[in-house]
Amino acid sequence: MSVARNIAKIIGGIILGLFLFGFITFSAMAQFTEHDNLQQFMVGMMSQQFAQQSPAEFAQTKSGLSAYCNQTGVQIINLADITPGSPNATIKCSDIATATSSQDLGRLIAIGIFDQIYYKQYTCDLLACLSQLPEQDKFAIMVSAYANSTFKQAVMFAAGGIVLGIILIILGIRKLFRILRAIGVEVAIVGAAGYIGMNVLVGNVPAQVMQINVISDLLASLSSSFMVALVVGIVLTVVGFVGAHFVGREKPKPKGKKK
Repeated sequence: MSVARNIAKIIGGIILGLFLFGFITFSAMAQFTEHDNLQQFMVGMMSQQFAQQSPAEFAQTKSGLSAYCNQTGVQIINLADITPGSPNATIKCSDIATATSSQDLGRLIAIGIFDQIYYKQYTCDLLACLSQLPEQDKFAIMVSAYANSTFKQAVMFAAGGIVLGIILIILGIRKLFRILRAIGVEVAIVGAAGYIGMNVLVGNVPAQVMQINVISDLLASLSSSFMVALVVGIVLTVVGFVGAHFVGREKPKPKGKKK
């Protein structure tokens, strides 16, 4: 094997490993920051703060909001426009009309607040925002549609890097089963490192944090994804070794006929 092919094989392996790790991580983060996944967690947490009204207080609040809807003729209201100091949350008048308890109204308010946070527009890229924004806004951007879009773009970029790494390995080796073996080893290394790393991380995360479903689900998703990579890597490695031994060996060239 020439020096150039050796270099291609080594660089291809490094690129494949790095981008595969990124692909798995960014895929989990993209799934984590989907609107419905975050809404279930965030709304459940925030609605408790707005569901403490007595039945009489709830009836008064609902009556006031319904009267505002009827007087203005709007279909959607923003609580901040009605009462100074209220949260910046938009609620449909039709939803207010169907609310039957303070819990219902609290959930509507929480959904409105979450949607304001999730769909907020940012002018800086994600990394720049995380370094420039105040601490309270850093959490907000990480649970936004902007972060979700950034992670999805990173997934596509990582997928391109994986393809590039595989191409370089193919150019460097040029034999099917050896290619499978080389790819399998890289995938298995990434899977093993990631799986072990996730288990170490879970062991060091405070128990109260692990009780948050969305966090435990994220870590479990990452752990299972790395485990899948480990299994796939082992399978490819075994196939490569077996294939190279039994099939990939070069057949002896037939001797020329004596004249």
